[in-house]
Amino acid sequence: WWYDDFRKINFYKNPDISKEKIQISQWSLIEDIVIQVENAKLKNNSSDIFITAPTWAWKSVIFQIPALYLAREYRYVTIVISPLIALMNDQIQALHKKWVYNVDFINSDKSVIEREEIINKIKSWGIDILYLSPELLLSYDISHFLWDKENWWRELWLLVIDEAHLVTTWWRDFRVDYWYLWNYIRKVRKYNYNFSVLALTATAVYWWEDDMVFETFWSLNMLNPHQYIWNVRREDIDFKFRPFIFDGNYNIERMNQTSRVISKYAAFWIKTIVYFPYTSQIREMQSMLSNIWKSWKVWTYFWEMPKELKRKTQEDFLKWDINIILATKAFGMWIDINDIKVVYHHAPSWSIPDYVQEIWRLARKEGMIGVAEIDYCQKDLNYSKALHWLSSVKQYECKLVLEKINQIYTIKNNYRKKNWLKQQQNFLVSIEDFAYIFSDLNKIDNKLKNIFLLLEKDLLKKYKFNVLLARPKQLFTTVFISIENWKESNFIKEYWKFINQVSTIENNKRKDTRWLEIRDIWNIYKLELWKIWEEKFLDKSFPILKKEFYENTLFEWYEWSITPRY
Repeated sequence: WWYDDFRKINFYKNPDISKEKIQISQWSLIEDIVIQVENAKLKNNSSDIFITAPTWAWKSVIFQIPALYLAREYRYVTIVISPLIALMNDQIQALHKKWVYNVDFINSDKSVIEREEIINKIKSWGIDILYLSPELLLSYDISHFLWDKENWWRELWLLVIDEAHLVTTWWRDFRVDYWYLWNYIRKVRKYNYNFSVLALTATAVYWWEDDMVFETFWSLNMLNPHQYIWNVRREDIDFKFRPFIFDGNYNIERMNQTSRVISKYAAFWIKTIVYFPYTSQIREMQSMLSNIWKSWKVWTYFWEMPKELKRKTQEDFLKWDINIILATKAFGMWIDINDIKVVYHHAPSWSIPDYVQEIWRLARKEGMIGVAEIDYCQKDLNYSKALHWLSSVKQYECKLVLEKINQIYTIKNNYRKKNWLKQQQNFLVSIEDFAYIFSDLNKIDNKLKNIFLLLEKDLLKKYKFNVLLARPKQLFTTVFISIENWKESNFIKEYWKFINQVSTIENNKRKDTRWLEIRDIWNIYKLELWKIWEEKFLDKSFPILKKEFYENTLFEWYEWSITPRY
């Protein structure tokens, strides 16, 4: 790929013993991945692999080359779990520029027909590397991407978890779905799928209170993982920590000091990110800097902004149309801009991993020196403490959630007992059932997911079996079906409450007629499977219901006229 050699990365030789470092080539990492996959194939004591490495180390190459080799030699499939559509697009476009075309992705941007074309190409050896969001992987049995019971079978031998730190630190307020991967991997391996797991991240705290490395091992069910822990220290970043002394109102003085720093860097046209704990502070600073704002040198970035505006802000920052970004920690991950000179913090970051992520945006251009800067006083820690309190799970919340689950379970089973119905272990709960526990109703959905997962893992550790299994509804809420024309009206009549037409016969016709099937001339409907389960099939667990749906036996009385779509 037009390079003379593989890059070398400094890793700790043995971080448990000393800070001694050794240089390891990308090639050695690639070779280890291939060896472990081959060992898994032979059921010969294979190990998973955990790698922390900087962005400039080209982590994508470390898994793409083994994936291409395994595809060529053994026809194995590699699945890459990636958190953002933009990341998938970037990596696939980069591969296409290198004439690698046996790669694609499936996400929410793809239509039902496009998804099926990609899955068909996997089964017919046309695609060997598949990028997926965690939500999509969790929504299906792994066999749906690999197996067609009539014709094809592809083997998964490498599962790559990119941005693996999301299973630990960021899950509380960003991607809870990454935490659900642990149970998915456990179940897939239980049913005799032998594959290796490769986890990669640029940021991972090793050991002690903020440990991310060993938490990742456990969260991803990694087997005897080989560890490559990168030396995170960078010599091309200067740190400027100045004491902040104020006389008067702290909040006013703090905002004034930050505005002076912003004005200085805006005037000298220095590319700078200024991090704030809260969006409200960014808006306040925006009004304070109205004179600079008119010159379009300064702009904002936070989670609540529209997707298109965030994308444009990144592009303008890259092209120097703006040179100051006022941001929450949302601006940091996956931002590929190499000439940022200064990162200034209005207040300390919430955690060490957050701080490393934020300052690592600096000086990624070769030969450049970046500056990490803060004016600090003890009172600044109030922001970090407040953020920790707002996002942390409280013990009393866990207790009240458990009590509510028990109450709902008892009421439902007492009703079924009175009506001579079979007792149920599986049941749905509504977010509103738990609203009285939480003060911030805007974040209740994420908070409940976190609590359910913590309870599930804690009980599993204590009792060694699954006392509680909790899954968010969105992981199985929607499926798609084709209905044969002459059966369509009967099915709609019985299940009208649960279905909604999403595609007509004309829209279903494929561009490539090689993949055209009989079912492509039927209408496609979205089916709320969870509602059907709740009203008609509570005598069976949802996993069984879902399995029967995809095996096309759930509606067998319709004589195979209902076809699942992906």
